Amino acid sequence: MSSWASCSANDQCETGLCRSDVCVPCNVDSDCPAERNLCYRRRCIASPVCGNGVREPGEACDGSEGCSADCRFESGQGCRDDRDCESNRCENGVCLPCVPGEGTCGERLCGNGKPDAGEECDLGGENNDLLSDRCRTDCHNPRCGDGVADRNEQCDDGNGVSGDGCDRLCRIEVRTVTIDLPTTSLTADITSPLAPGHAPIGQTGPAAIAVMAAGGAAGWAWMRRRKTR
Repeated sequence: MSSWASCSANDQCETGLCRSDVCVPCNVDSDCPAERNLCYRRRCIASPVCGNGVREPGEACDGSEGCSADCRFESGQGCRDDRDCESNRCENGVCLPCVPGEGTCGERLCGNGKPDAGEECDLGGENNDLLSDRCRTDCHNPRCGDGVADRNEQCDDGNGVSGDGCDRLCRIEVRTVTIDLPTTSLTADITSPLAPGHAPIGQTGPAAIAVMAAGGAAGWAWMRRRKTR
């Protein structure tokens, strides 16, 4: 189920998070349940396990032919960048073996544990693309747009655009909608983030302002105010 669909359990949602019977996206790791403890691109995911036969975030491969024990491609396999290759050497889309003495065997590569020229950080095996506030596997500092909500970020959906609940500055977007409601009840159909309930429109009764943090796991907050006649 997509975000804002009705649900009764976390595993019914594509986002892995069901709150108040509605599928909602996560913003930070603490939003997620124990079985899917990481918030990556606003979805709760389980920590990847190399060797389980399932390619997960942070892995180039898992269990396929030509895949190494650390879930990276062996020499001769296709690749996108150096991180995909066991040898840390990807050229023209193919993993190549390292050549001793030519600086291609890890002596001056991202992941060797020390920042080299062109690198912002390097923690070696501690580099991580899924945990917050870690040096990333491309040896760049964590940043808005990398899909992980880091310190001083309210959210991070990894796409760098606004208008989808998490803006380009990694802040939760707030939308406001005003609807007329009867004086005796207040109802809302929250299968859609901005869809008001089936309340009839009155002439003089109270109005309600629904304020929603788009994509927020907390759900809906309702306030009442009286209309000016």
